[in-house]
Amino acid sequence: MSRTLGTVVRGVRAPIFREGDDVVRITADTVLNALKDNGITARDGDIVAVTESVVARCQGNYATVEQIAADVTAKTGGQTVGVTFPILSRNRFSLLLQGIASGAKKVVLVLSMHGDKNLIVESLKAGARGYVLKECSSQELCLAIQTVANGQYYLTPAILSTLIGDYLRLTENEEQGSDCPLSERELDVLKLLVKGCNAKQIAEQLSISKNTVDTHRRHILDKLGCNSMAELTRYAIREGYLDLS
Repeated sequence: MSRTLGTVVRGVRAPIFREGDDVVRITADTVLNALKDNGITARDGDIVAVTESVVARCQGNYATVEQIAADVTAKTGGQTVGVTFPILSRNRFSLLLQGIASGAKKVVLVLSMHGDKNLIVESLKAGARGYVLKECSSQELCLAIQTVANGQYYLTPAILSTLIGDYLRLTENEEQGSDCPLSERELDVLKLLVKGCNAKQIAEQLSISKNTVDTHRRHILDKLGCNSMAELTRYAIREGYLDLS
């Protein structure tokens, strides 16, 4: 046995392929230049593989989201559908899902190998009421179908745990981010400022000097990153410090 290495795969950087390009010529030139630049000799039995998406792009042989939607509508009458996805790349999964969601009245259950949370969220946004991974048991699939048929949502437990964890982290970050950077006294000054009180009136109500009020006002603007009373008022409304009722 003269050959001691198994299959070796090398990726080759190629130009961007566009519709109408000669995929055979570009591929051949790219591979030959790569071999020459890297001191590699091609041998009998070596294989050059080109992804189907490149061929489709050059030939203009691909379906748009709108075409997928029209095909789904024609075949299903725009009714409620369940979706089973084969092994697809993330991009194709997303595009197909957009087309199906646009062409159907409702997507009730997605059965896929993809556990990517972004794709799961896209599916739910598209109207899916359930998402189950293909490795699930037949019992879980039946449970998912029954749950969705009863008008409820069903997510594979592993997916649900991931989404809940993300939600809790997001909520925690939002709570931390919404902590007011102002002191209690600065908050008192802010509330009176956005009600239209001037520095003298605020000083009298809070029993502090006018200079102290002016100092608090500067600190409030700096801490909140505001440059005007209009911005300060919008902040107070958003955070509930100004009652408009």
